[in-house]
Amino acid sequence: MTTRTRLLALSALTALALAPAGSALAAGSSWSAPIVHGHSVDAAHEARDKAQKPRKAKKPKVVKLQVSGTLTVVDAEAGTLTVSKPARHHTVVTMSFGVDARTVVERDEVPATLADLVVGDHVSAKLLKVGEVATATRVSAETAETEDPEDG
Repeated sequence: MTTRTRLLALSALTALALAPAGSALAAGSSWSAPIVHGHSVDAAHEARDKAQKPRKAKKPKVVKLQVSGTLTVVDAEAGTLTVSKPARHHTVVTMSFGVDARTVVERDEVPATLADLVVGDHVSAKLLKVGEVATATRVSAETAETEDPEDG
C-alpha cells in the first residue's frame, strides 16, 4: 500500500469518525472519496491550479558562432552585414547578422566602422545567437585582393 493510498484511507476514516450523528456518513452509507483517473478530486484540483500558475519563461538558447566569407551587403544605418560563402553542389550559404555598439570592427587590422567596410572584403565574424537573433561581437575584414592587370 502506497503512502498516497494510506493517506486517502486515513482521510476517509477521519471523515467517517467526525461525521455528525444521523448523517448519511455516520449511518453507514457507502461513501468514498471521488476518484478521477486514479487520483482524488483534490489531486485533480491541485494539478489544475498548478497548470494555471504562470510559468517562468524559458531562457532563450545562446549559441556562439564563427562566420567567414565574402561581404555581400553592408547596411550601416540598420547595423547589419551579410556574408556569403560557396558551399557544396554549386550553392552559396548566406548569413545576415546585426552589429551593435559593443561590436569590435576592424579592417586590415585597424579599428574601423561599418561604413569603412566594402562589399567584396573577406570577413570573419564572431557571433552570439540568442534565440533567432545573431549579433556580432567582433568583425574582422580584409581588403579583397584584386588581380593586377599587369600580371595577366
